[in-house]
Amino acid sequence: QLKAKEVLLTEETLFTQSIENMGLEILPKVRNDAVRKVEKVQESAKRRHDQDLQHIEEFKKGDLVLVYKASQQHSK
Repeated sequence: QLKAKEVLLTEETLFTQSIENMGLEILPKVRNDAVRKVEKVQESAKRRHDQDLQHIEEFKKGDLVLVYKASQQHSK
């Protein structure tokens, strides 16, 4: 009976170790996937931010043109 318990414990230990090893093999992939997703979200946010800045610059240029035209008409 003691021998049977030892065998069961050994099998359980081997099973547990194999599951832990599988988990350790999967961790780098999970980590890499998470890093890629974060990078993709950051890139998307940066692209939106850059687009917002571009729109602001376009509005500033448009405002300068309007101010210039208004000053030209005012000086006539």
